[in-house]
Amino acid sequence: MEITEKQKWISLALLSIIIPVGLLVTFRLTGVLQEPLTITISETKTLEAVNWELERPAAMIGIRDTVKSFYNDMSLLMNSSIIVGHYDSTSRYDSSYVTLVANVTALTSNGHIHSLNLTISEKDYPNTKINFFEEHQLMKFENLSRTEFKDWARTVFVNLTGVNHPRGVSFFAPIDWVLYSFQHQVHTLEMIFEVTYYNGTAYKKIVQPFLLKIGPDDNNSFETADAIEQGVNAWLYLGGYDTEDYYRIHVIQGYVININTSGSSPETTLDFYIDLYNPEKRWKAGSSSRGFSHNINFTADSTGEWFIWIYLEDDHGFYSLTINLYPPKSD
Repeated sequence: MEITEKQKWISLALLSIIIPVGLLVTFRLTGVLQEPLTITISETKTLEAVNWELERPAAMIGIRDTVKSFYNDMSLLMNSSIIVGHYDSTSRYDSSYVTLVANVTALTSNGHIHSLNLTISEKDYPNTKINFFEEHQLMKFENLSRTEFKDWARTVFVNLTGVNHPRGVSFFAPIDWVLYSFQHQVHTLEMIFEVTYYNGTAYKKIVQPFLLKIGPDDNNSFETADAIEQGVNAWLYLGGYDTEDYYRIHVIQGYVININTSGSSPETTLDFYIDLYNPEKRWKAGSSSRGFSHNINFTADSTGEWFIWIYLEDDHGFYSLTINLYPPKSD
């Protein structure tokens, strides 16, 4: 049977469709193409936020602290952290800023990583800007391809998709948190890591929030003492005009008050004292001498707001403060 000219054109048109579709399937199976962005996530798990707080210094100072989170559910291992580098009040931005590094690695045992997203937003002050340093090519990622990106705004983000169905991925990005505000302004930065992965049967998402807070030095008396929760490690500054800090915590009579303080590093020259006062503001316990670190244990003899006074003896720097309350031992 003779094939007409029209039939030839129809056959060519069908081949032009079939061949590319076949190639697409081949590329998808071999991992040359990325996985589709639209998937069905069967479960999203949001982890407890990791908190970090800083009293705003009066001048540039190195901080060198790392805020960490580790997650393992037997099918996904996720290690995320934020390195807080230094605070600078005389910067290229004509404003104060805090240097940060966002770092996350994820590894799945029996599937693959679909995507990794990072969103950073300022919660308190609209003029704040966040700089990802993407233009300097300092942002690094492995087994990931960047799909969306927003920089130099109050809310920024970077979205990345796994390449070739990777079992492991990593991401690293230097960030400047530019404040554009006066010393009394409170700033809260929310940084959210999201890892979506396939565990062999379904897609799941793990969300890890971090909350970084920087605020004024306004806790220099009993009346303005900052409330502090037990078990929370506060990262605080003494130096220059800021020579003392007051804190308060509610304690039940009979509970043991355990106070731990320490300077930012063994090399610091920061020397300070610490004293404990009852709800009537009467002295109850304290450090016997100035030093780099202190530990106090005292059994509360009344119920109410107890006060901690920390005051500087020499130099400047950061210190950590952690308070734990232990119930009376049963007979």
